[in-house]
Amino acid sequence: MHADELKAIRKAAGLSQAALGEAIGMAREAVGAMERGTAPIETRTELAVRYVTMRPPAAAANDDAGAAGAGDRALVSLAEALRPLLGEWFAPRSS
Repeated sequence: MHADELKAIRKAAGLSQAALGEAIGMAREAVGAMERGTAPIETRTELAVRYVTMRPPAAAANDDAGAAGAGDRALVSLAEALRPLLGEWFAPRSS
């Protein structure tokens, strides 16, 4: 992921730098630095950004309530698709 792609994804999701940072566990300043290209975008950060920006609000609400919803299924599908690239590090865990 490049800086301009990060910014485009964030804007398309309607998120501020602060909101995206909060969603992925980073400071607004870190998001801004990555968007300017002055800080690297690690693979785990890219995955987190793609995950939080692809989830519908209803799925997020279900996840917060502890229910297995569409967001959980999407994460498992994403993990399965990425397994060849990331190996066991990102394998879905069974509950």
